[in-house]
Amino acid sequence: MASSNLSNAGGLITDMWFSGEKDQNHADVVQIYVANGISVNGCHSSLAAIRNTESNQHLISFALAAYISKQPVTVVVDSTDTYFVSGTDSRCTISRISTANKT
Repeated sequence: MASSNLSNAGGLITDMWFSGEKDQNHADVVQIYVANGISVNGCHSSLAAIRNTESNQHLISFALAAYISKQPVTVVVDSTDTYFVSGTDSRCTISRISTANKT
């Protein structure tokens, strides 16, 4: 996906929020907080979300498993797809999530 940007850092998912379709703030997303941050211009440094669609259920399952097992992750966010806009620090959606490289 040309509009996605690989984060420069990953980390533990320390918080998760599951929102339904009628949530007034972030409808139908699973928002995660990634410790150590996401380094993509225009996107929040720690908060991102996976859209709750049929085609994204495997991403949501993976994020939940990583959160429960305390496995660090790396995410790819799409800076052109935001679910919450706040000035220049928008919250972007996740298009890929994987285990973090252990170096």
